[in-house]
Amino acid sequence: MREFTSAEAELRYRQRSLIPLNIFVALLCAVAALSILFMPLMQIDVDSLSYLLTQQQEDSTEEGSLSVADVLTDAGLTVSLNGMDFIRLGTEEDPITQLVGKVGDSFSAQAETLAAKTVVIAAAESTGMEIKTETVEKVNNALTGLEEASTDEEVDSAISSILDSIKEDFPVEQTQAWDDEQIRSTVRDMYDKTVAQNEGEFSAEAFICVNASEALNESGSGTGEVYTNFSDMMTGMSGTVVNTDEISSQIPDVVFLIAAGAIGFFALVWAILFLFAFFHMFARNKRFMMWYVKLFGFLPCLIFGVAPLLAGKFIQDATLAAALGAVSTFAWISGACYILLWLVSILWAFPIKHRIRKLKREL
Repeated sequence: MREFTSAEAELRYRQRSLIPLNIFVALLCAVAALSILFMPLMQIDVDSLSYLLTQQQEDSTEEGSLSVADVLTDAGLTVSLNGMDFIRLGTEEDPITQLVGKVGDSFSAQAETLAAKTVVIAAAESTGMEIKTETVEKVNNALTGLEEASTDEEVDSAISSILDSIKEDFPVEQTQAWDDEQIRSTVRDMYDKTVAQNEGEFSAEAFICVNASEALNESGSGTGEVYTNFSDMMTGMSGTVVNTDEISSQIPDVVFLIAAGAIGFFALVWAILFLFAFFHMFARNKRFMMWYVKLFGFLPCLIFGVAPLLAGKFIQDATLAAALGAVSTFAWISGACYILLWLVSILWAFPIKHRIRKLKREL
């Protein structure tokens, strides 16, 4: 055990021994605050929701017909909202429309896979064949060739590659009745429309959005606009794709404002503790209070992690329980930091602080 010549010498030593603690707590707070702001607090697995949607549509959808759920299933698509997204939504005049646009941005990240799957499902619709992941991957690669094509010959060659990729995994007796030239002509027309609307550029996202919005416009259910990306398309067609007015009436804007304020507060308490821990490293008195983080720091994990998990276990409604099961979160990071903070406080900080208070009383 270390010996000291005086209480003052031991006090100085104990104060210096808090520096590693301050560094550790500062790092812990930085991780917690940044995870709340920039890691997904709510992450929705669209695959799980699309399976749920498929089950709901089984009675109303004709066999072999193309559905949104079919396209989204197994696309690896997730929709995430981090703390900054919640804060931005809380400051928007029309948060529901902005949220729909955010979902569209997530769709854009998987545009090529969605486009490939749409093409394969459309082909399978006329044959009654099962959709294979391998076929989607082949068409995905062929679509990449179409994006890179710069001459008419390369475009036609890429379109032929798409058709060949599909026919490789379909029985000959199912595809021999196809009019290959007509199919190539149809795809070429869709390609030309896409390029014309997308400033001379082709992309899988624009391919879907341009042709889908034009088809809806022709059927009378569109908006009259032709969209080239999912965000604009979903925002522009929010009245038909998603009834934003109905949702807004059920979820007032003040809910988003409260959520933004709460998340900002949760990040702020960690940020305050970070500042105290950091600046007290250079101060004579290196002790600082942690009570405000201990009081509120567990709430993000409780709200976004524990509550949906428990609700999914106990809710009787199978549809709602399945929807909650599709939601995950990274709020566990701040939850782990909260537990570590308690352990550090009890096992590391408290004994040193207790000894410092005793030495000060002696002095």
